[in-house]
Amino acid sequence: MRLNRACSILALLGLALFCLSTAARAQGPRDQVVEFYKPYSGDGMVNLREHIKQNMACFEADLGGMLVEIAGNQPGQDRAWLDFDPFINGQMNAASMTVGRASLQGDLAWVPVAVSYRVPGREVPAVKVYLRRTGSHWRIANFVYPARDGAPSWDLKSWLRTQLAR
Repeated sequence: MRLNRACSILALLGLALFCLSTAARAQGPRDQVVEFYKPYSGDGMVNLREHIKQNMACFEADLGGMLVEIAGNQPGQDRAWLDFDPFINGQMNAASMTVGRASLQGDLAWVPVAVSYRVPGREVPAVKVYLRRTGSHWRIANFVYPARDGAPSWDLKSWLRTQLAR
């Protein structure tokens, strides 16, 4: 009787540990955004082509495909090309950044990212990263930029479609 009880307790403990380790591996939308922006915490510029290629599994297929296409274009080719970093909405590397809390609405989430381009610690809202849940995974669906300096708010997916004539 005691052996059965001990085995039951050990089995329940094992199941609890398994569930906790599985939950620790599962990434929520904020975790995904934090991981995506890790290369920006180092010195120097982020290589956009490499960053896009390395993170293809993070993007929804249509956004990832357009990013790969435009990132492969160069100035002087008579095709649209990236002359800015769409992930921080800037032409220079981030001096510092803060990833905010995720907001959830069903299978859609958005995570604000604030960036300082020159002075560390003086972040301003730069982008909201929108993610959509497909099955158990969150995929980046779009980047939305706030209105700034008299320019209206805009989003990367629409801009890419226009630039790539889709």
